[in-house]
Amino acid sequence: MFVGLRYASNVFGCVGMDMISEPKLAPPGAGLLLPELMIARVMFGFRRMTGTRDVFNELFSAERVAIRSLVDRCEPESLAKRVLIERIFKRLAE
Repeated sequence: MFVGLRYASNVFGCVGMDMISEPKLAPPGAGLLLPELMIARVMFGFRRMTGTRDVFNELFSAERVAIRSLVDRCEPESLAKRVLIERIFKRLAE
């Protein structure tokens, strides 16, 4: 990964433009506090044991529709912006 690499080239017509790569992030879930991790595992396991494929497909389909409706209302410029999502238990993590 090219963390913090600054690159300028006239080959691609970007002379004088700096391209800074994305920050290097830990894998998803790597920074969870132990209580959050335990709660997530219990919730996920319970849902997996009590659900069926049809129920999960319906839930995912409903989520896709909800997310699409939110995305459709956004400006194109804001859709390209990358952000970090706030922690649920932010005060505990500090």
